Formats: sequence, structure tokens, C-alpha cells
Amino acid sequence: MNPNMNIPNTFPTQFQDQIVRIFSEKCLTGNLFASFDCFHRLDIDILRRTTRIIMDAEPVIGCRMDLNSAEPIWIRRDDLDAVSNFSVTKSNDVEADTIRLIALPYDLDAVPHFSISLLKGDDYDRLLMRMQHYLVDGRAFFEVAILFAKIYSALVNDITYTLTPNFTSRDSFAWLKSFGWLDRLRIVRRDIGDILRMRKPQVGFKMHNPADLMKRGDDISLALFEVPKSRLLEIDRFASILALTRNDLLLAGFARAYSKLVGVEYKNHSIQLSVPNNVRRYAAVAARPPVCNLSGVANVFIDKGIGLSFSDTIDQLRKEMKRQRTGFMGASNPLTLPFLAKKSFLRKRDMIDKMIASCEGKTMPPTFTNVGRISEQRLRFAGIAPQRIEFYSCPIRKPVILILVMEYRDTLMLSSSHYISDISVEDMNNLLRNTIDEISIS
Repeated sequence: MNPNMNIPNTFPTQFQDQIVRIFSEKCLTGNLFASFDCFHRLDIDILRRTTRIIMDAEPVIGCRMDLNSAEPIWIRRDDLDAVSNFSVTKSNDVEADTIRLIALPYDLDAVPHFSISLLKGDDYDRLLMRMQHYLVDGRAFFEVAILFAKIYSALVNDITYTLTPNFTSRDSFAWLKSFGWLDRLRIVRRDIGDILRMRKPQVGFKMHNPADLMKRGDDISLALFEVPKSRLLEIDRFASILALTRNDLLLAGFARAYSKLVGVEYKNHSIQLSVPNNVRRYAAVAARPPVCNLSGVANVFIDKGIGLSFSDTIDQLRKEMKRQRTGFMGASNPLTLPFLAKKSFLRKRDMIDKMIASCEGKTMPPTFTNVGRISEQRLRFAGIAPQRIEFYSCPIRKPVILILVMEYRDTLMLSSSHYISDISVEDMNNLLRNTIDEISIS
């Protein structure tokens, strides 16, 4: 848009870009979506201009990943001024149109990694933002949303507004630089413990045929459960009494709700939860954080099972969370990561193919990811915050179960995008509701 910005045509891909791209190819992850409901009408021309400007302000958003080179690189798209990543629809059914957009089979290479869809309902505008997961994690997704609102607001005041490009390093290993050798040793010891625990039978759904993960469908449902402010305050009070965090209680509730979904007869079966974590907290703070995926995954185990009561589950989880926190929860192994990073992209893909194939007949852990609180003060379109936000991933096939959690305007929302042929609407809604209902102090 601005020829004076001197934006390079190529950028290096990072380790995390490549790994999450491969998982996207296997349909184990994909697009992230958030809807922003605004009861004031948004300016279409300014939204269109904002969509274009942000691809210069954060240059990697305007790129595609080129896999034809010896190693993948980000290449700036040459059709940024013409690319159709902004659309407007007059909608008679905003919810149905949202599901339709989330269900679209987005091509990883042909379709831009970022798009904005404006659904104009009878009473409000819904802004649906989409970004590829190998470009951002959940926290970075909402930082982009906040930046988008900032640019929109600036354009309302000055239509000539631009923002200088962000060239902050997207280094996947920036978080590791602050770790000393004792810290790294703790992580290695934690991971050894994880390997031993993974050998035990786990509660969950089995991977019968890895090829089934690639099957598309149009029977998609968006499950959502809202936790009102009063219940959220009660959960926070419980957490304070138990000297735990809110997320600890949510994990305990989810472990019990998931066991119900699977249909576990015995409460002493070990359960593993995959819990993505934002590892930016281990890295130096950048004045202008980069758009990237800096999410690590913690393997949380409840070794002796959930027990009969919520208190039993908490007793088990308390020990596990102490182990996680002393072992730098979410931080990946500092020995194996650099080793894997040096492998070629084709070699990485081959290794992940073999890893997925080896999961046949094995139980897959569910994923529970909490992106935290979204600031109403920071996310404002010309001074007005959205009345409501919902957050979803692309649908992923069973046995993978993915739950997203976020807080906005004192309301906690649990959500999941799923195939009805895998899990019924009733069962998924019950999973979300039971996660909260299980949390109590007897």
C-alpha cells in the first residue's frame, strides 16, 4: 500500500511456523476464529482499508508460506491490493453464516492466512476474524484483533493513517535464552516424568485410523457455554480458599467432565490433559511484540484418577501442578527442540507422519486451552468495545477434543467447534457445562 515502507519480499520461517504448518496439513489444527458483535454499525470502507493496512503493519500477515524452496520461507503475496480477504454479507441468520464461514475448506496455500468477514445482521454487525494457527497462537490472535481495532479507530479520525511495519524477531526460541543450565535440567527431568506417565493406560478416545483425521464434513456445530459473573466470582473464591488458580479448578472440572463423556466406570484411571501455555512469559518483553506462535504444551497428568469427589481430583491435581510449575510449565525440552529444529522441513514432516501413525490404537489426550482475559479497554472500535466475543478453532476430528476458554466483560466462555457425527450437540454441550458444574467445595 505504501511503497516507502521498504518491506522485504521474504522472511524466514520459524521452527514453530513449520511444525504447526505440518499439523495443519494433517487437520490436527488449522484456522482460529473470533466473532466480535458490535451493536453500533461499522464503516465498511474503513474496515476494508484496515484489513489492507494491517498486512503492512505486521508484514508476515501479508505473506504465504512457500514450500518450494530448500527450506520454507514466508513470501509477501503480490496480490495484497486485490486479494479478497475482506467480505461483507447482509445476513438474515448471523449464527448460520458464522458456521458456514468456519466450515469452509480453506486452502493452506491459495487462501490468505488472515481474513475479515463482516456479517450485517438486522440489529448488529458481527466481525469474524480468521487467522491460521501456524501464524499465531491464541494470545497473539487477540493481540492482532486489538491492533486491528486500533488501526480502525485511527482511520476514523484520519483516513491517511498508516503504521510502520513491525520487524521484531519472531524467534521460536526467544523464551529459551533466559534459562540457565539448572532451569534446563528441571525441564528435562519433568519431561522424563512425562514419558513414564504416558506409558500408563489413559482415559480417553482411541485413535482407530489416523487417516480419518483428514475427513471433511459439513455437519459442524459450535458449542458454547457461558459462565456468568456471579458463578465466576464463586469459582475464584474457591480457588483462593484452596490456594490454587482459577485455571487449576477449570482443569479439575474438565478432567471430571471429560471422564463422564468417555464413560469411565472406574475413577482410578489415569488421565492426561494437553494444556497449551503462553511461553512469552519466559522471554524478554518486546516494545512491539511480534505476530507469531509462541505456545508450548504442558502434559498434565492425574495419575491416580479423578476419584469419587471433586476434592479427590483437587488432591491429585495439586501435586501435579506443583510439579508443572517447578518444571516450567509449557516450556519445551531444551535438548530435543534444537535437535529437531536443525532437521529439514521434509524430515520434520516425515517424523510427524510417523508419530501420528504410531498413535493408532492409542488414547489421545483432550486439549484444554485458556487464552485468558480479553481487555475491553484495549479492544475498541472508535471508542466502542464489542458487546460480545466468541472464540473458536476449526473443527477437528475425534478422538481429538479441543476446548477453548476466554474471559470477556466478566463472563467466562468455554467453546468448541466439532463434527456432530463425532460427538452429538448434546454431549458436547454437556461437556462444557459439566466442566463448570463439577467445581465445588464440599
